[in-house]
Amino acid sequence: MPKIREVLVSSVVVGLVACGSGDGRLIGRFFQALESGEEATLYALSRVRFPGNPESWEIVNVGPESTVPYQVPELSRKVEEAQRDVSYHSDKFGLFVSDNQVAYDEYQSLLKKDSELKATDKLGEFQEEVENFQKEAERLEQISQSAAHERDVERSAAGLSLMGASGIDDLDGEVLSKEVLVKVKTREAGEKTYVFDLRHYDLFNKTNNGKPRSRWIIAGIREEGTPSVPTAKKPT
Repeated sequence: MPKIREVLVSSVVVGLVACGSGDGRLIGRFFQALESGEEATLYALSRVRFPGNPESWEIVNVGPESTVPYQVPELSRKVEEAQRDVSYHSDKFGLFVSDNQVAYDEYQSLLKKDSELKATDKLGEFQEEVENFQKEAERLEQISQSAAHERDVERSAAGLSLMGASGIDDLDGEVLSKEVLVKVKTREAGEKTYVFDLRHYDLFNKTNNGKPRSRWIIAGIREEGTPSVPTAKKPT
């Protein structure tokens, strides 16, 4: 019975034939590094770790290459806008409390005695206003955190593709991507097909038109049929 390393090396050859040298080499190096425990190589090739212990793999399909504009500058703008909304709402609530300090102090005092307070009459109306402020604050904070997460995910992928180039927010250009279907046999789940999201950031400096070196990376891995869920975490 062939050893895991031998099966994986054989799979690299299959992958190169099925996928073309560039994609095949990237995915082949990823699986070889995973099998041999080369953490530095994994960090250099992929933002994510494969969900299991592979015994063999084979590329079964390469999707078409697509191109979208580089999103980090726009995502950063959305984060700044969301943070401004959070700050503005906080200031607005502060003014509300200042204008109603006596009622607010009374409400806080009663709330400490009864965390499930349901006030009535004038104080009940005041409580409703306070809770509405709090609900809106939570909504705006969720928007801000979601925007920051999306930006950080894209920054992380761009930084990996650009091999740590500085000034990522100031670059412009295109992001090339393709999905590669890879049939993988693992000890835990047997044989399943996974989608490898490959990306290449083709960017330039808007000030001097200089182009940082870049490469294709593995931006995501998911089981076929499941939605793509971005994550800002690197392999652990």
